[in-house]
Amino acid sequence: MTPQYADGLFRGAIKLNQLNKQYKDDEIFVHCTAGVSRGPTLMIVYMALFIKNRRWRSVEDLYEYLEDIYRW
Repeated sequence: MTPQYADGLFRGAIKLNQLNKQYKDDEIFVHCTAGVSRGPTLMIVYMALFIKNRRWRSVEDLYEYLEDIYRW
């Protein structure tokens, strides 16, 4: 992972958090236009930074949670 890619994910997670606060009652659709799993990766970064859950102790825990909810 390049520093630019990691920075983009971090900035994307911050933007997603801002949108989530702005559109509290609405759903936000996250996807990757190239279809190479960048959408789920962004969701894992967002969840790790902004959503706290004691059961999530690793990135693998977050991935398994997303995989259980969304079948891609």
